[in-house]
Amino acid sequence: MYNFALDNVIKEACCPCPLDFLKHPFMSQHAVDACDDSAMVHAMLAFELALAEVQETSGAVPNGVSQQMRSQLESANFNVADIAEGIASGGNVAIPFVKQGRALLADELKRYWHQGATSQDVVDSALMLLLKPRLAALDALLLRCRSAATTLMEAHIDTPMVGRTLMQQALPITFGVKVAHWAIGLEQSRRRLSHIELPVQFGGAVGVHSGWDTSGLEWMDALAERLGLAAPVLPWHTDRYPIHALGSALDAVAGAAEKIALDVSLLTQTEVGEVAEPSAPGMGSPPPCPISVTPFAAH
Repeated sequence: MYNFALDNVIKEACCPCPLDFLKHPFMSQHAVDACDDSAMVHAMLAFELALAEVQETSGAVPNGVSQQMRSQLESANFNVADIAEGIASGGNVAIPFVKQGRALLADELKRYWHQGATSQDVVDSALMLLLKPRLAALDALLLRCRSAATTLMEAHIDTPMVGRTLMQQALPITFGVKVAHWAIGLEQSRRRLSHIELPVQFGGAVGVHSGWDTSGLEWMDALAERLGLAAPVLPWHTDRYPIHALGSALDAVAGAAEKIALDVSLLTQTEVGEVAEPSAPGMGSPPPCPISVTPFAAH
C-alpha cells in the first residue's frame, strides 16, 4: 500500500524548491507563463470540452450539452491551489481537476463531464497541448540561431585560426569553418525536432475504450483533429515512445547548443582570447574577481 504520509515527509525534507531561482535563468518569461499551473488547467479543460463536442457530434451526448459546458466552465474560476493540494491524495493533477470541474457544472450536465476518459488521457493530452506552441517557438529560435551562425560564417570565411586536436595546436583552419559546424548542428537538430509528433491520448480506464465499441477509436481521431494533435494508431499511455522521441530530439538540440557553448568557453580563455561574448555592465563579472569576465551566455 502506498504510504502518502511517508511520501509527504520525504517531499518536505528533500524539496526546498527555490523554483523561481531555478527556472528564470533557464526559461524565457514567455515559456514560464505559457507552462504555469493555470496554463495546465486551461489545457485540461480544452481536452474535456473537445471530448464533449466529439461525443455530441456522434450522438453520445445530447445536443447543446457541449456548448453549455463550455459556457459554464470557460467563465468559471478554477481554484488552482485546491487542485494542486489534491494531487497528493489523487496521484495526478487530473483527478482534482475533474472533480472540481464537475462541481462547477449544472446538475443536468455532470453525467456527461469526462465521459469515457481516464485521468491519464487528460494529463497526457494536456501536456501535448502545452508542448505544441513551445516546439513551434523552439523551431523559430533555432532558425534565428542558424541564420545568425550563417551570417557569422560568411563574415569569417577566410579568417584564419589555430586548429586543435585534443586541445593541442595543430594545422590552421578558418573561423568560418568552425561556425559552419555550429550552423549544421543547429539545422540538423531543428529538422529532427520538426519530425516529432504530439499525439492525443484517449483510451479510457484500461486503454481500450471499454464499453464504446468502435466509437472510442473514432472519438480519438476526432479529438486529435479538433485539438490539432497527431492521431495515434492506438492509445499510447503504456507506450512512452512519444515522450522518448521528444526527449531524444530535445537532447539533440541541447547537444548542438552545447557544442557552441563549449567552443566559446574554450576560445574566450584569457590565454587564448580568440573570441569574446557581447558584454554589458556587470555581466559575467564575479564579485570576488571583478577583473575576470566569464562567458556567461555560454555557461
